Amino acid sequence: MLEKEARAHIERLKNIWEKECHEKIRIENDQTPTNASGIELKPVYSPLDIEGMAFKNIGFPGVYPFTRGAAPLGYRELPWMMRTGFGYGTGKDTKERWEYLKKLGMRLHVGREDSESGYPKFNILTDLPHQRGYDADDIEARGRVGDCGLSVSTIGDLDLLFGELPLDKLNVTFITFDPTLTLTAMYAVYAQQRGYNISQLKMQTPHILYGQWNWDTISFPPENALKMMVENINFRVKNMPLTLHTSISGYNMVQCGATPVQEVAFTIAVAMAIMDECCKVGLDPNEVASRFWYHAHLGMDIFEEVSKIRAWRSLWAKTMKERYGCTDPRAEI
Repeated sequence: MLEKEARAHIERLKNIWEKECHEKIRIENDQTPTNASGIELKPVYSPLDIEGMAFKNIGFPGVYPFTRGAAPLGYRELPWMMRTGFGYGTGKDTKERWEYLKKLGMRLHVGREDSESGYPKFNILTDLPHQRGYDADDIEARGRVGDCGLSVSTIGDLDLLFGELPLDKLNVTFITFDPTLTLTAMYAVYAQQRGYNISQLKMQTPHILYGQWNWDTISFPPENALKMMVENINFRVKNMPLTLHTSISGYNMVQCGATPVQEVAFTIAVAMAIMDECCKVGLDPNEVASRFWYHAHLGMDIFEEVSKIRAWRSLWAKTMKERYGCTDPRAEI
């Protein structure tokens, strides 16, 4: 809280600034500028604008409610992550693309030589037929095989991509939607055939509901999709402890017109719906909440986006702790 004299001094300086710069800061046609969230943008900000903000709601970085980040030193400790998405026709084509990107210096963390940088950090886009659950030889897939990503119909297709690579060293993101359960099963069986225990696998996937608010084609009614998601989470939590089961993504939602406020509201609402169903079947909320991952939309308004991410982190931490009773810090970040 500002001292009375300090507050009065800042107000005097602000009044002088407004008087001297009146013509330059005057808004034409009485149009008050706002950001994408509909919040009015003032011509200037001062300590007076944060005077009533309680520090306990902000806290320190790496400390609940994690408003200022999950890591104490932020991106000085953990550099910005850039997962370059790619997928081309066959596994052979996709592997060649990874080799090309690797030569260009592609890294999982910007500016850092990862300890396992010799192995791929795959962020695999699957093709349109696979995303809708069609095999490559299905008549509905004609003309679209390999379109927008990797064609996956058999375990042999996976071997073209992963053959000879150490599966326990890979970190794989499969960008697929409706066939999430199918692809998880295929990857698990493929790993077992090569002598790996599926508990060694590191992978992450989106969720089946993902496309239902972004596209005009869906394969399952929302209620059925939610039940399938719970089955997927149940299996992954119990058998694949190194995997992340569900992407809470707002990226495509914003591309379809959502505001930053709507992005946060809808993504957390979906997470809550998933958490509620998982709790109904007896899953540990700590185990479920700690395996979500996020794909946020980041626009050009840096201050609005930073504010959004900070609010998102804080709301997530409080929801997991207060609504679901999570005690593991990993479930709150």
